[in-house]
Amino acid sequence: MPALSESVAPRATVIAAFYNDIDTLILLMRALDEQADGSFELIIADDGSRDDVVQEIARHMARCSYPVRHIWQADNGFLKTVILNDAVRQARGQTLIFVDADCVVQTDFVRDHLVHAGPGIMQTGRRVDVFHDAYQLLDCSHASQIVRRNFVRLLLWTLRSKARNLEKGIRFPIGIRRLWRGRDWGSWVAISRLTVRT
Repeated sequence: MPALSESVAPRATVIAAFYNDIDTLILLMRALDEQADGSFELIIADDGSRDDVVQEIARHMARCSYPVRHIWQADNGFLKTVILNDAVRQARGQTLIFVDADCVVQTDFVRDHLVHAGPGIMQTGRRVDVFHDAYQLLDCSHASQIVRRNFVRLLLWTLRSKARNLEKGIRFPIGIRRLWRGRDWGSWVAISRLTVRT
């Protein structure tokens, strides 16, 4: 991904709501380094993390191939919306993409949002919900491909109720997505059976 110059306005601003969980923030930052579309900046909207965490963020920001800023407010309780509003005011991108810092995005995350962006359009992303610290048990060598590289383990966790929404973390080809049109997993299974050729 070509680096975006600080002087060039990015097409998108990714705003990551954050509080103290540095390990998952690092995974998010690594996944953003692996994006197919590099025309974005990251703003870490920090709702009062500890001083040691703030120092760790600064070390990791220096390693990013994209523009990144860390904005912080004092820890006066859960005031996430206040720091997010501050991030919006500081954003330089034409499109705003909000994500919680404990969500690790896939390779096409920014590109998919930009392809479908437009006036009056709001999009939601896809995710797999897993238990806290699950990343320690997963192959995170390519952060943006965690679902692909760990699919079998995630499927087993889903069957054992340790993970939820696995189907929402899968990036289906566009033809399948048009057929699916947001239907539930049972509809996807029915559609997949109809399209199998023997």
